[in-house]
Amino acid sequence: MPTLDINFAQPCRRFNQRLMLLLAILLTGFAGALFYQQHSLTQQIAAKTRTNTLNNAKKPEAAPSPTLLHSIALAHETQHALNLSWLPLLKVLEQVQQANPEIKLLSIQPNPSKADIVITGQTAKFDDLVKYQNSLHTNGLGEAVLINQRTDVLDTNAGDLNTPKQMIGFTLAVGWKP
Repeated sequence: MPTLDINFAQPCRRFNQRLMLLLAILLTGFAGALFYQQHSLTQQIAAKTRTNTLNNAKKPEAAPSPTLLHSIALAHETQHALNLSWLPLLKVLEQVQQANPEIKLLSIQPNPSKADIVITGQTAKFDDLVKYQNSLHTNGLGEAVLINQRTDVLDTNAGDLNTPKQMIGFTLAVGWKP
């Protein structure tokens, strides 16, 4: 029987040392170029950041837009109106109303920004209106000025003779310091 050769591995060729050295130099050069490019980009970003910071520091702030200013003013006015104590005003109006039961109030519109109140109502006699105006002023509110006066025609039942068919409608502007 012939002898068997169990070593099936082929002998390895040794790479050429020069080729390996050349490959190592090329890889080192490539890595160096990448490092230099990354370092250069980092410096450019830092320079841009410094320039932007200096430019932002030099720029004066832009004035707010008129819409923003209007919104801010409206917010301040609303906050001021919500923080007012309405109780003293309502107490005075209630006292004046109790002293003048012949006056029928239809609406009360306070306007704190103008420091006045617009009161709309009705009465049967003009003298009652004048008395109501005077009592508003004497009870701590400002001057009461008659803005308009009109005749309101009421629908009444034929059997109700105590209710007048015409009433004097009025609107008063009353000074008020909140």
